[in-house]
Amino acid sequence: MIEDCQGTYEELKARGVRFLDAPMDNPWGIGAQFVDLYGNKFDLVQPKGES
Repeated sequence: MIEDCQGTYEELKARGVRFLDAPMDNPWGIGAQFVDLYGNKFDLVQPKGES
């Protein structure tokens, strides 16, 4: 879990990380999915109430 999904997304994307989607609001918080060099999927998760 992270405190700033949008900021982390922008930083990682600028470093060349491939995201499958931009950060989106969900009932549980904000999330975005990215893949590593081997195609494994990972989620950035910012729970509701974190900012």
